Amino acid sequence: MDDLQHSDRSPGESEPKESPPIPVARPADPSLSQAPALAPDRWWAPRPITRLQALGDILIVIVVLVVPQTAAALVGSSVHTVPEPPPVNYILGANSMIWATVALVAIYLTYRSGQPLSSIGFRRVNPLAAISAAVLATIAIYAFLFVTALLAAALTRASHETMTAPAREIFGLLGPPSWLSILVIAGSAAVFEEIVFRGFILTRLRVLLGNWTIAILAGAVLFAVPHIWQGRWAVLLVVPVAIVLSVTFVRRRSLWAAMLAHFLFNFLQLAALRALQTSPQWQDILRPTS
Repeated sequence: MDDLQHSDRSPGESEPKESPPIPVARPADPSLSQAPALAPDRWWAPRPITRLQALGDILIVIVVLVVPQTAAALVGSSVHTVPEPPPVNYILGANSMIWATVALVAIYLTYRSGQPLSSIGFRRVNPLAAISAAVLATIAIYAFLFVTALLAAALTRASHETMTAPAREIFGLLGPPSWLSILVIAGSAAVFEEIVFRGFILTRLRVLLGNWTIAILAGAVLFAVPHIWQGRWAVLLVVPVAIVLSVTFVRRRSLWAAMLAHFLFNFLQLAALRALQTSPQWQDILRPTS
């Protein structure tokens, strides 16, 4: 009696079936759904990265660079010993492919670590400001290079043969440079070396060492080592070049000015060698010493 009294159903009506429960999504774990916050003040590594990760990235790039560079150095040394050395275009093409591969590895490691490409210098800039910075950097490179050469020659009492060894190595490997080879050498070095050394290695050194000054000096040494094929004198002179390019990159937070300065430096240097190749005095300088 009480059941019928409190029920809206008639005596012959069947009891309705219960509706299935509505599924409710469980709240997502914020730690899994949210990426680490960016740190704008750390433009070189806005995503968290440990010193161990930075060291590992540097070692990977160095290994990828050293193995083919060693092979290329062996090929270069064979130029003076084999009757028919490899064609110049083959040497330039192989060297460009090596550096392009290393640059791609650096970009991949940047992407894998979650860092934006702006952290290695790929960002929008004012073209006129970048060109002005590149011209000033090129002037500074030649000024520091001149002072370094004078000081090193005075302190080490380097001979004439030692100071001109880099130019002889270039001519011995490539011969008198054509305009095409000048553009290929200057362009490929400016793009790929800046991505690898300034954009990637320098920013990882900043994470590893915690200071821009120390990172720039360490990066300059690392940048000079691959130029050992030009002789020890070339390695010494490359250090101030690397320092100026590194300072330009850090101040601009961009690769474009450093790339252009690197291109201008290499282009003017090789163009001067080409212009002087017909000079009798220059021929005496380039003649291999016995």
